[in-house]
Amino acid sequence: EFHTVGLGALETLMDPAAKNELIEFFRGRIQDPRMEKAMVILAELGCKELAPEFKEYLADKSSYHQAAAAEALALLGDNSGHELIRKALEGNSRFLDEKNIEALKAFRDSGDLPLLEEVDKRKFGYPPNRSLIHMAQAWIHLKGKSNADQVKILSALLSPDQAKADGSTGLWVLDQLGGMKDPGSFELLKTVALGDGGYPLRREAFLLLMTRGLILDHRTFPEARIRYVFSTPPPAPAAGAGKPAAITK
Repeated sequence: EFHTVGLGALETLMDPAAKNELIEFFRGRIQDPRMEKAMVILAELGCKELAPEFKEYLADKSSYHQAAAAEALALLGDNSGHELIRKALEGNSRFLDEKNIEALKAFRDSGDLPLLEEVDKRKFGYPPNRSLIHMAQAWIHLKGKSNADQVKILSALLSPDQAKADGSTGLWVLDQLGGMKDPGSFELLKTVALGDGGYPLRREAFLLLMTRGLILDHRTFPEARIRYVFSTPPPAPAAGAGKPAAITK
């Protein structure tokens, strides 16, 4: 039995037996919403033999199945569902369709950038999660770029204004930087860890540096700086109280 968390643990699925179990889960759980996630994971694992079965879901009555199938196919290098996803986004002005944004992102087609820009400008009936749009735009822009250019693109998404308005994108950017070996990515992570971008970003940048074994210079990260990285903002003062003391770096 695959639980939602288990479906996301790709490293545990490299075992052939586990992968076969996931394939059986995908084939036998048509009405299970986790089946959509299973499709995407199987594509990430490179199961090209399942492409014909994924294609069948492009004609499914469920838009969730359609989006998951299109995303899975895109990850396998198959553009069969590209137009389906574009039309779904073009025809929906009532709400931000997150599943189709995720699917469109997987195609990494620069021709989709105008559509994403137009969707980002739409006024919906409720505040949507626009971070998905920004991540999709960045992911497309990164395609084919050198590591140095990728760092520049990602750096632009870590501006103070951007980080304040959209923390989710900032965490996604840090995740991308954490997987790069360019010296510029290390410098950018260090800048974020020691900067004023807020606790979640500082903490994530520091942990990524630790994961890469780059917290080696005690002059850069003395104990006092490490305490600052992991410090959370002080609680808001009670009515009539003075302003909270600033965090000392």
